[in-house]
Amino acid sequence: MRPILLLISLLFIANVSGQGAYSTFFNEIPDSRLAYKEGEKLLYTVKYTWGIFRTDVGEAIITIDRKSNGMYGDHFHSVITGYSYKFYDVFLK
Repeated sequence: MRPILLLISLLFIANVSGQGAYSTFFNEIPDSRLAYKEGEKLLYTVKYTWGIFRTDVGEAIITIDRKSNGMYGDHFHSVITGYSYKFYDVFLK
């Protein structure tokens, strides 16, 4: 029992000590090195599995906009919109 507690304690301490790493502010990163661009859209298909039946039941769209205000500074704002296909509205709504 004691070796397990020791192992868990060491893993917790190792995890916590790694969180103090230096982080770069968003406006210090050049636009060419950003992971996302303003106006980028991601489209996901929502699937549902019931037993052997696997079907597409809807879509989710994520749009990314760049915002700037005094409280949060320059940042990305993502909006997620999801909807189901008309056929599945009876079951899902």
